[in-house]
Amino acid sequence: QGVALKQNYFGEGAERLVREFREVGTTGDFVGPPLVAKESRFQADVANMSRQQLINFHKAFCDTQVRASRLAAVFNQKLAQLPGYDRQTTPTVNFLDCAVYVVDDIGP
Repeated sequence: QGVALKQNYFGEGAERLVREFREVGTTGDFVGPPLVAKESRFQADVANMSRQQLINFHKAFCDTQVRASRLAAVFNQKLAQLPGYDRQTTPTVNFLDCAVYVVDDIGP
């Protein structure tokens, strides 16, 4: 039915601003797990784009995140082979799955 975004950002990267995000069902209740919304830090990047250009802009970010996730998996495999590696205590690198949501803001 819709989405809900926290008003305040909780994180920043070089190119993205990050805030909490949830899907909302027809009854107004949250549906599914909590999500993370990443938006362009530079509004000029997206202000004059068509809908398809905007989707492609964000898909390029997702492609980069997928590649980074694959590299992290290889890194974690190599890490697990090192002496002293402990599955319970050794930190690993992981990335969240990425999806592009297109939201039309029609108001309440």
